[in-house]
Amino acid sequence: MKISIITVCKNAEKTIKKAIQSVINQTYSNIEYIVIDGNSNDKTSKIIEQYKTQINQWVSEPDTGIYNAMNKGIKIATGDFIYFLNSDDYLLDNDVIQDVVNYLNEHPNCDIIYGDLEARDQDNTILVKPPQPQKILEWMIYGSMPHQATLAKANIFEKYGLFNEGYKIVADVEWYLNLLKYNEINWQYYPRTIASYALNGLSTKDIKLTRGEYWQVHNTAQVYQGNDWDKKRLLKYQDIILYFEEQLILFKKNNEQLQNQIDNINKQFQVSQTSVINQKHQIQQLQQELAAMKTSKFWKLRNFWFKLKKPLRFFSTLGKAY
Repeated sequence: MKISIITVCKNAEKTIKKAIQSVINQTYSNIEYIVIDGNSNDKTSKIIEQYKTQINQWVSEPDTGIYNAMNKGIKIATGDFIYFLNSDDYLLDNDVIQDVVNYLNEHPNCDIIYGDLEARDQDNTILVKPPQPQKILEWMIYGSMPHQATLAKANIFEKYGLFNEGYKIVADVEWYLNLLKYNEINWQYYPRTIASYALNGLSTKDIKLTRGEYWQVHNTAQVYQGNDWDKKRLLKYQDIILYFEEQLILFKKNNEQLQNQIDNINKQFQVSQTSVINQKHQIQQLQQELAAMKTSKFWKLRNFWFKLKKPLRFFSTLGKAY
């Protein structure tokens, strides 16, 4: 069984190396690795060049977007299953593809296999666990299936179509929803973490565009038409609004507590600052008093006494010696 892995990239010099290494270090050998570069103008091409002997096909040319690049990869892929690994993502470990192939061999009727996904940002890592196949439609009312953890038979693209390049961000969502119309497609959930996904991608950078396309796809998806799905979607949205309102209240409460702590710290700082100013004034006053004393007759008499003490101490010592 041949697995085609497609990585699309553009100006990915900071992340592409790890993505490539996660593929070429797989223990499974029958992998066709395809890299589609959108004519990068940074060091991406130089990095890819370092691994050209381990990359089966490499295209570097302008494209019209990520789905245009993904479709290019599909058209030249020759594997039995196709998998997309983004340039800022990576396969979780070296045995991922071997384990997936083992599962597919045990489930020969599987058309689409999907697993878990590690989602990460600079501070946190969370595990995304998609639902069982019968729950996918409900899941996708607000979420999306993880294409970074999904492999599909090549003939699925041939029979049901490629990604809709009219969308910039959510063409994969439309593709999933379109496939869910067909009962003959066999979906299999494999409870294994497939890849690590970076949360700072295109879909999180422009949330307004992302959600705009997302609602457009949902409102026109055939599988979501009908009163039953209208009610389910409405209830889901109401739950989401309630959740965010609760989170907003919690945020305001925490913010008030934080503000109180800041106010207390400011008060303590002001008290400390006043104490420092007072001590500074006291020091200045003592310095002034000391300066006045140095010019007084008492100070002169004091200095004369200390000078006189030294010879007196010497003579006192001589007396004790005799």
